[in-house]
Amino acid sequence: MENGQKVLFGVITGLLAGTVIGLLLAPNKGEETRQKLLETAKNLKLDTESLKPTLERLSDLTKTAIDTISEYATRYLSKAQPSEKAEAAKTEAALAKEN
Repeated sequence: MENGQKVLFGVITGLLAGTVIGLLLAPNKGEETRQKLLETAKNLKLDTESLKPTLERLSDLTKTAIDTISEYATRYLSKAQPSEKAEAAKTEAALAKEN
């Protein structure tokens, strides 16, 4: 799971958990609370379903951007001086260590 997906999952999970806790602790009758909980769950499901196409499009755009940046970097490095290539290799190695 990528970082963006983790964040989105965390936000949705937090919203759902907060809603459930809030409804369960609300001073309403049990039937009213269950009804509100059911309505909230249905709305959350609809909201997350409507987000799916947007997230898929965002994922596609991100992949395209990464490919484009990689292509430009490859072109740049093919024209770079040996010292620039060595510096780029060091940077790439450092980034690989971080991930």
